[in-house]
Amino acid sequence: MISFQYSRISDNLIAEITELVLHQGESVTVMGPRYGGKKYVIAHVREELEKAGVNPIVQINLPRQEMVATKDKLFQLITQATQQAVGNNFAASLESDVEDQLEDSFFSPIDQLAKLVKRPVVVIVPYVDGMSHSLARLLLQAIRVRVTERKIIALLSGETDLRELVHGPKSEFNCVNQYVLQGFDLDTFREQAQLYAQALNLRFENEHEAEEYLWRLTGGNIHQLRVLFCGITESRVSRGEDLHRVIKSSAIPQSLYQIEAPGVCRAEVFRQATRLINHEPNCWSDLETLIVGQTVKVQGIDSDAPGPLELAGVAMRDGNELRLASPLMRDFLNHYYTPQRFGDLFAKNGLWEKAFTQYAQLKPEERLRPTSTDDRADVAELVKSLCHSLFAEAAKGVENVKNLFARGSYYVLGFSEISFWQRNGKWVRQETDNVLLARYNDVPPIARVSKDYEKAVGKILPLTNNVPLGLWHLPDTLSQYGAIAILPTLRNDRQAAVTVCNYTGRVVVSRERKLLVEELLKNFVSAYEHAITVEYESQRHEVRDRHLDVINSIFQGLGFYIHDTRQMLTMAARELRNLGYKRVLFCLVDPERKRIQGVVDNADSTLVNVAEATDYPLYDDTTNKQPADLQSYIIYTKRAEIIPDAAKHPLTAKKVVRLATMKAIALVPIINLTGEAIGTIHIERNDDAVPTETEVEDLKIFAQQLAVAVELCERVNLLQSAFDKIPEPVGIADPLQRLLYINKLAGQFLRRPSGWLGTPEPMTAEMIPNTILTKIKESLDDGKPRTQHDKLTYNDKNYNVEIVTAVLKDWRARPVGVLGHIRDLSIDYQLFEAFQLLMGSEATMKSLLFPLNLLGHKWGRLYLVDEKDNDHLISTLSFGFKNPAYEKRFSDGRVELARRGTLGNDSWMSIQKGESLIFCFRKDLKNHTSFSTKYGLKVISVKNPERRKELEKHEGEYWLDIPIGPINKPLGKLTINWEEGFKRDHLDLVELFIKQAIDFIETKQKQNQEIEIITSEKIIDAWLHNLATRLVCLPIVLAKYRTHERQTGELKAVNKDFQRILTETFAMIQRVKETLVSWKIELTDIDLAEQVESVLSTTLPERAWQFDCAERPFIIKADGKKLNVALLEMIQNSREIVGDDEKLRVKVSLTNGDGWAKLTYRDNGPGVPDEFKVKIFDEFFSRRPGEEPSTGLG
Repeated sequence: MISFQYSRISDNLIAEITELVLHQGESVTVMGPRYGGKKYVIAHVREELEKAGVNPIVQINLPRQEMVATKDKLFQLITQATQQAVGNNFAASLESDVEDQLEDSFFSPIDQLAKLVKRPVVVIVPYVDGMSHSLARLLLQAIRVRVTERKIIALLSGETDLRELVHGPKSEFNCVNQYVLQGFDLDTFREQAQLYAQALNLRFENEHEAEEYLWRLTGGNIHQLRVLFCGITESRVSRGEDLHRVIKSSAIPQSLYQIEAPGVCRAEVFRQATRLINHEPNCWSDLETLIVGQTVKVQGIDSDAPGPLELAGVAMRDGNELRLASPLMRDFLNHYYTPQRFGDLFAKNGLWEKAFTQYAQLKPEERLRPTSTDDRADVAELVKSLCHSLFAEAAKGVENVKNLFARGSYYVLGFSEISFWQRNGKWVRQETDNVLLARYNDVPPIARVSKDYEKAVGKILPLTNNVPLGLWHLPDTLSQYGAIAILPTLRNDRQAAVTVCNYTGRVVVSRERKLLVEELLKNFVSAYEHAITVEYESQRHEVRDRHLDVINSIFQGLGFYIHDTRQMLTMAARELRNLGYKRVLFCLVDPERKRIQGVVDNADSTLVNVAEATDYPLYDDTTNKQPADLQSYIIYTKRAEIIPDAAKHPLTAKKVVRLATMKAIALVPIINLTGEAIGTIHIERNDDAVPTETEVEDLKIFAQQLAVAVELCERVNLLQSAFDKIPEPVGIADPLQRLLYINKLAGQFLRRPSGWLGTPEPMTAEMIPNTILTKIKESLDDGKPRTQHDKLTYNDKNYNVEIVTAVLKDWRARPVGVLGHIRDLSIDYQLFEAFQLLMGSEATMKSLLFPLNLLGHKWGRLYLVDEKDNDHLISTLSFGFKNPAYEKRFSDGRVELARRGTLGNDSWMSIQKGESLIFCFRKDLKNHTSFSTKYGLKVISVKNPERRKELEKHEGEYWLDIPIGPINKPLGKLTINWEEGFKRDHLDLVELFIKQAIDFIETKQKQNQEIEIITSEKIIDAWLHNLATRLVCLPIVLAKYRTHERQTGELKAVNKDFQRILTETFAMIQRVKETLVSWKIELTDIDLAEQVESVLSTTLPERAWQFDCAERPFIIKADGKKLNVALLEMIQNSREIVGDDEKLRVKVSLTNGDGWAKLTYRDNGPGVPDEFKVKIFDEFFSRRPGEEPSTGLG
């Protein structure tokens, strides 16, 4: 892009431009202010070109008296110019009609000329911007194309930057060298000054000195020189001076305002300059700077291009700075651009803040406009601009409109007293508006309405509603000083007005000012009404947005920082109070839908809590009774009510109304999605005004949204309560393994607040054990649940737990989270250990007690019913006594509990009811009063428990009584300590253990009895067999004795006695054998596999035995009872040899062998030593160190 060159008009400039055109073939544009020497430059360059023999030169002269606006006219001008350049013969061959031709066909004469001469044609177009801009655009585009194609060389001139005349994709008119003229140099100026002086017959005493002085005074501007010369001449003529008298240099006026000639000092001299400046607001601040004598630094993207001040001839560029073009221009600007003029410029362009800053420099009397006939049009335009700006400010609010109107009335029309009035019963001047203008530094406090005027206005303003908006008629005594208008208001029951006057100064309003202020007031009322509408809609949108924000906050906070309905309504009431209410009351219908009850009362007054005082039955129209309260009526009708005076309404509680100082109120029903009223909203305004229909309509929408939140909150509370009731840790995490929710026990375990977390918290190994994190990740990876048993430590205590994780999915079946659950299996493990301990015991009732210690009970006591007296319980066994003497006394059976009597009622209650009972020593409750633990277990209070030292209990102590045996034949009871934190499943497991333990003891005792009988009978049978074997020889001995019987008479008698004893012995053996007939084998069909597995499962722990049998069922003929005895005896032998059930391992296998069954029994005992293997089948052989010998294998 070719840069701009700034230069004074001189012979050198003419030569430089001629050189560019003549020898370099480059085009040139000359720009500058009107009458700035462009015509001079163009004429002298053409003259030089003609001297150099350049031909043809086509100069297109645009007529000054009319605007060239059509292509036809332009074509005619180009044709004429071409004709003048080459003659009529060439012109005759050109087309005379440009219609239906190309866009730039008007240039065809020059195109044909260029084609004819076969060289670039010099085309001169002075004053290009003198035609319409659309046509100038076409011309410049055509010129640029042909300059680029080297068909023409253009020499153009204009008053503006010609690039702005070309738009679209070809907008940069950069095909020419661009010169900006900045006046004449001194030598050229001398020549022009001498020519004008000769023409006007002006002679100076020292011409050289005068010309130099004039050059400095005008800045080399010939137009200003001509104005000075003409002014001097007219002044001399008007004064009757001799026109031939020589003029001294000192007599040359330094200002146009010193010339005493009509019209010379007017702004029309610089009309083009002022017009150009007035249309360029961006240059006004620079103009102010230049007027005060400072320079302006040129900067920006287009800093190389001339600005409006330069093209207007006001400023001149000096390097990268601007300065005023001449002292004469400075003087003119100082006189013309006054603060009022600048203020008018800013005001007409809507820049009111800058305008008011300028107007503030005026004196009060200077503000009383219009000041003259010429000023009328300006003031009328200012008022029109002010009216437009009022409507623009209406979108920003009522206060902005009032401020602009007040300041505009003060500065533009000079009214010093502007006040705003409001009627709420009576008219009152708004004190806040009295100093409306004082808040601006450039305005003094002007709303100083006199008391007389205030009283007069208060009397004439209307006292009725529905008064038309606009100008209000004033009596002549007041109308001569100002005007009044009725203004719209946000509320229909209010009125407002504005007064504009100069009453205090008694400044009578002229007819012109009267018309202007009335026009201004009319537009102000309309703008004010629009602002009221905008503010009304804005407030309504703001209220709805605030309502929506409250609802959104509630939904976002549910489960996080909002945990119940009361907390939610408290937050909602607080936010509604910020909307201008002094009381917000929420009431809800109870779950049974029988009563309406207050929940939250947020109010300024603390004399009474209306929520606590609100509890009324719902209205039932079947009873034909009046509703108990307005709240009940609202629930029944489901309609909102606006009450202008709560004290007068028949359904309000008058005492509450009086204590709460209620006045105007509104009640809105809270209706859910099913159309059911679930509560009410009660509001009172801060200003005690009656709530509007609009407010109520907005609150109805809010109430509908609130109903959803209330019911959702109740459901969230229900869900969270359900999670908290789970007596084990439960948590929820998102797919990024961030913690979202934990119930109370999980919160205790993780040492974090329970509930929904406001911000998801990443789960780390420091927070959660790795085992749980692993299971959560596995579930999220494959979407399947996970279960794992593990041990966890909490509060220095170990727990056996089951970790369960399950994936939560949304409606798209995509994982949205994972549910984690830690099940406490410690009681299950303890129960298993208790059963192990029981099975390894002697299987007596005493063995019930000690396993309970493993279940977490600190002490326990076993009582058995006295065999001699069924109405007494005898202490049998205990653990947990801190005093050993008490424990020995208890275990020795020295503590008895009688069935009857005051103390016996507690001790025998569980036996008499046949169920387990939990007791607690409570002095604060009546005896045998029932209450529940936090886990829902029923507890019976005991006010005076057993006072014996062995059984003494402290206040608040819990214990559990468990009956043993059926209710009709009790065996006794167990009493163990109980903890308030024990859960329901703990009680169930204790009861299960007791029941299973009693069944086991009874079964074990029965089995032991059967084994003892069989063993005893076997021993007897063996003894009898051996006895019979040995007695067989007695008859032989008897025969021998009889042989010798004859020899000894005494021996015969002995033999008779022996014979008798022997006969009796054999008879006795026979009777014993007959008695033992019942032990003979009785064969029946049995499932041997099922029988063996049953014996193993009932006598050994699950991990201690293994049974293998491929054939099921395994049917044989056998004596099942005797097989049971044999297997039980082997198991008993294994136990005695191994000594510990935990270490014992037994493996039994059963196979079929073609008509016979093979049962193999193996244990992990040491086996039979080699030296005894040959003897094991001998009768009565056994080897039990430290024990009596038995029958062996029989």
